Amino acid sequence: MSTPGSSVADELPRLKATVSLDFDEGINAEDLSTIIKSLDFINVACRHQTRSNIVLIDHIFRLASQNKVKVGACPSLSNDQMQGISPGSIFCTPERLKAFFNFLIGALHGISLEHKHPLSHIKSQGAIYVETARNPKLADAAVSAVPLFSPIATFVGLPSTEHQRATQTAQVTFLPEWHVDLKYDKDGIPIILNEQGSVTDEEVKQRVNDLLNSRLISVDPEVKLPDDVTEVSINVNSSTPEAIRIVRMVRELVETWNSGSGNDARDV
Repeated sequence: MSTPGSSVADELPRLKATVSLDFDEGINAEDLSTIIKSLDFINVACRHQTRSNIVLIDHIFRLASQNKVKVGACPSLSNDQMQGISPGSIFCTPERLKAFFNFLIGALHGISLEHKHPLSHIKSQGAIYVETARNPKLADAAVSAVPLFSPIATFVGLPSTEHQRATQTAQVTFLPEWHVDLKYDKDGIPIILNEQGSVTDEEVKQRVNDLLNSRLISVDPEVKLPDDVTEVSINVNSSTPEAIRIVRMVRELVETWNSGSGNDARDV
């Protein structure tokens, strides 16, 4: 029961926060070098890679290793591969999704071995991120890729969705993720657009403070983190306008928050 003048959030364990970046389009190698120290995690998009992408990924692992930033594989499906994911479709079955993920993550895993900087986590990206959050069979398929590449790796996803349920079933460590640059629906799932809009400084500060102080994933509609969540990774997508500015701002807010709790944001 709450005491007078207190809120439920006040009585729950203080959240521990980290900063992550979904690295895809929008930021180049030079940009990344300027913000790598602001990150705890970098989620590297993996799909069919061109020669230039492979060179960039190699650079990412080198930077991450030098700066003790954890690297995760972030597989996604192309529009062609996504066709037929609607109910009743047989195109993207759980078996096919697992095969896609194993193939895509495998390439990144090989580069990680070369740099002696193992993958620390796996998460999906884009439309399949949302689909796996809603569809239990697809979520199970996505999570099943984790132990194949590392027995100690984490699955990053959305709390109170099939992501979390699938990790519990598979006994895989789960790290809840929250997107500062996206809006959410009533189910606590981000609304992913083809082209992300900009986010103001004030919006970033307000959203981060609402999350950390009141456990609010979204204000409108109001959605809160589940009570059993004790840590959260605050994510920025590299395709969001001025992503570099947002990352730096989130890092400053997270450092202030974690120092108040005695936590070090990088000790995850």
